[in-house]
Amino acid sequence: MIFLLVTIAVFNKLVYRSFLNPIFIHSVVWLGYYLVLFFNIGAYDVYLKDINKFILLQSLGFSIGGLICTLFSRTATIYDRHQVSAIDINKAFANITLFYPFVLLIIFGAIAFIGLESGSLSLFSIMNFRDALSEDDGKKVGAIGTLQLLVSIYVILYIGTIVKNREKWYRPVLLIGAFIYFTLLLGSKGQFVYFFCATAYLVIWQKKINKTYLVISTVGFLGILALLFYLRAGGQSDSITEDSAGDLMLIYTVTALPALYLSQVAAPKIFGYYTFRVLYVWLNKIGFDFPVAPVLSEWVVTPLPTNVYSYIMPYFRDFSYTGAFVMPFILGFIHNFIYFRANKGSFVFLVLNSLLIYAIVTQVWEENYFRQITNWAYILLVILIVTKVSFRSKKWLNCDWQHNKEL
Repeated sequence: MIFLLVTIAVFNKLVYRSFLNPIFIHSVVWLGYYLVLFFNIGAYDVYLKDINKFILLQSLGFSIGGLICTLFSRTATIYDRHQVSAIDINKAFANITLFYPFVLLIIFGAIAFIGLESGSLSLFSIMNFRDALSEDDGKKVGAIGTLQLLVSIYVILYIGTIVKNREKWYRPVLLIGAFIYFTLLLGSKGQFVYFFCATAYLVIWQKKINKTYLVISTVGFLGILALLFYLRAGGQSDSITEDSAGDLMLIYTVTALPALYLSQVAAPKIFGYYTFRVLYVWLNKIGFDFPVAPVLSEWVVTPLPTNVYSYIMPYFRDFSYTGAFVMPFILGFIHNFIYFRANKGSFVFLVLNSLLIYAIVTQVWEENYFRQITNWAYILLVILIVTKVSFRSKKWLNCDWQHNKEL
């Protein structure tokens, strides 16, 4: 199995000739997943042969889907990365700087709201606020989670445009610092992974970061994640033993597929019950009465307890092993389609491609495609507004573009 996954990764690298291609990144992520699982399989009540079919089907499906998209694309689109339009970046930067004070106000307002709800702005009290958010069937979670998502998109766009524009140093420091503190208060580890993956990909694509800064940023990111795990444990270092830390690492790396294999659920109540959950939620809002899959999955003891099952879970539960191949096939095609459009110099597709890297990295834990379709709609709307709508005069844009060109 290791040989097959290495072969897929090498094949994808030879085909696309880029470490930034999403199909290649996908193959590396799943090769890494399998290697960790291979050396820790004794921790689970499964055998490798029980998991191999899941991994092989989705790996082949994703790669073949991307390859089919490649066959329908021009060679220049596949290999020649065109420079992103300076006019598009300048327009986006103009809009972003215009919204800067409003976004900063929103962040500070959200922080004040957290303080009122939890009675404290201490990072050691984040679990109290998360418990408060869970009340009322989690409606507050959705509201503030959407707000956090939109703010993170703004910050990612901000960083992606200032790398090619002038900006006073204290403005990005203030914005990023406030965003990190806000996200820490929410205890959202997924949002940090999302922010780091998209931002790193965006600046690497534009060749605006050297290896030293990349290493420093990665170490800083891992440090923030470690701090977040510590805070979510109540800030008690004695509660984190060597064994519990090891179990935690396994739960957040490779436990998903053993859990999927061991889980027992009833047959789907309707076509795409798990996969198209969000679609049925929206249809019910306009008068239909479809059964809707629960947001949170049931816990499974593997024997390590978990309620995450990788991105394959909804496809497998709805369509069995056929879904474990076909749905990744569709996703691989979509990923490469967006990547090739980004290669042509489209800033909109570059940003979207950068954000979707998070969905690939987190495939080993959860599905962030169809079950997050509403959030992707919000994201696309924000990107289009920022990049396609002019809130500044043409005279301002032309003057600023000329100035940046001279810099």
